[in-house]
Amino acid sequence: MKYIAGPNNLNTKESLCINEEMENLTKWYIQSEIENVCNLEKALENKNFNTLILLGDQLYGHGASFGFPYVSRIGKRIEIAAISQDLSLLNLLILSLKIYLFDLHIANFNLDNPLLN
Repeated sequence: MKYIAGPNNLNTKESLCINEEMENLTKWYIQSEIENVCNLEKALENKNFNTLILLGDQLYGHGASFGFPYVSRIGKRIEIAAISQDLSLLNLLILSLKIYLFDLHIANFNLDNPLLN
């Protein structure tokens, strides 16, 4: 089993246990969302609010599907901020997502550890 913990600096207090079969898919998802941050930044730079709305909506749906509620919450906020064309808030939300994704930790999780029982 692996244990994925959200970054402490954002106080997300979320974690996810994944088995080996899901490990590669989860790593792929995280890498995919890191790449999507570039798309968000480019859309923000170009003030392409339709793309920001679409990407925010995708984050909202995908985050929950892969067990990352923080990604879903921030995706919904990006979508709403893009609808209202709030550039300052969009900038902050995209930066927060970027920090979150780059600070995720994937570590070994031993279920037989007596300290966890």
